[in-house]
Amino acid sequence: MTPETQATLYLRDSVPAAARVEQEKTLGRLRALESAGHVDELVVENWPTRVTMGTPETVPALAAYEGFEGWARAHGVSMRPAFDRHDCHSLYTDSRFTATVFPVMCLAVYEDEELRSVFPHARHGRSVTICDGIAMLETDESTTAAGRRSPPTP
Repeated sequence: MTPETQATLYLRDSVPAAARVEQEKTLGRLRALESAGHVDELVVENWPTRVTMGTPETVPALAAYEGFEGWARAHGVSMRPAFDRHDCHSLYTDSRFTATVFPVMCLAVYEDEELRSVFPHARHGRSVTICDGIAMLETDESTTAAGRRSPPTP
């Protein structure tokens, strides 16, 4: 029995026109994969450019990020430079806060509801892109940790 594959595409709000075109192309490719049966379910989520306040319990984008960070730690990869998290200081209010900046697009692949891969990520200093993730899905290969390919499940 083959695992059920869900692809979740996260799209950042308020992007320049050229980035919007790339988002639409990526969404089109993923919809075609869903129609062809390479993906059982496609979910599209929007997220902000950055989050400066809130917790994973109150901000869904932060919850997704925390899950991706856990996956990355478990598989020896990094979510940077696509995701950026840094400490900030406001001179106006003299307050300190953490800002989490989200990429224009992110693809999370789940098999039987378990997070298997997140794109983009970095492995040994090399970027593994959303296009790499889509190519993996197009070839019907199982989505193992960190985007490494394995033979399809019989």
